[in-house]
Amino acid sequence: MYSMAPGYAYSGGGETGLAGAQTISFPTNLNVIEQVFNDDTSIADPRVALDVFYNVTTLNSQKEFITVYGDSHGTPAQVANHFLPNSGSGVTSTSLQAWAIFRHLDALAAYTFTGDATARLLALGNGAPAETYEGAWSDGTNVARLGVSDLPSPSSYNPGPYLVQWSDAANPRGNFPLVSGPPGISRINIASGQVSLTATNLLIGHSYVEQTTVDLLSGNWSNALTFVPAQIAQSFTNSINASSRFWRIFAP
Repeated sequence: MYSMAPGYAYSGGGETGLAGAQTISFPTNLNVIEQVFNDDTSIADPRVALDVFYNVTTLNSQKEFITVYGDSHGTPAQVANHFLPNSGSGVTSTSLQAWAIFRHLDALAAYTFTGDATARLLALGNGAPAETYEGAWSDGTNVARLGVSDLPSPSSYNPGPYLVQWSDAANPRGNFPLVSGPPGISRINIASGQVSLTATNLLIGHSYVEQTTVDLLSGNWSNALTFVPAQIAQSFTNSINASSRFWRIFAP
């Protein structure tokens, strides 16, 4: 799925007025790009796309949140507004259109349907240089790179007002909290050789892994358990031993 500066999402079912649930259930083999345009400051609120990105059940490894930035270093200026995907007379940001949209749309399709590894790097590269590169101006200066994140923040974008505003009463998903950021750990208690902790900021119906390690080296984490929460906070009790001294909650 390739979504660009979307309008309101009608819950998980696509029916107008459907109350639905906060979780949006997608097929497990679906790959997703949510894309917003930084110069779009009046039409589509990026928080609408952000809500979809966080709440779809697609694994982090199969989805990407991409921000396209305009660049006025040369002529004509490349403008990343709501109309960037359009074509026709008067459209002058065709280079940005080709690099920021067509290139990644083609890559997502190629990886999804053929498994091409190079295409995966361009579409779901987790911020790899090949993914964020947007070409160069005639003097060799790089065009502003794409912003890529698995943890987009609402505060990174213009507050509006927008024609399609997240906080507007017309938003059918506006009754749900606007989720952002990673899962956290709170309420830590150590007693009798065990540690009790509460995982917070969880997304209902999504897959998580509790990981543990004896130290904080990146290669030494191992999976302790996997879980799919039914609420936004969940508590665990773990034994403290020679191989388990640190814990974290990870969204694969």
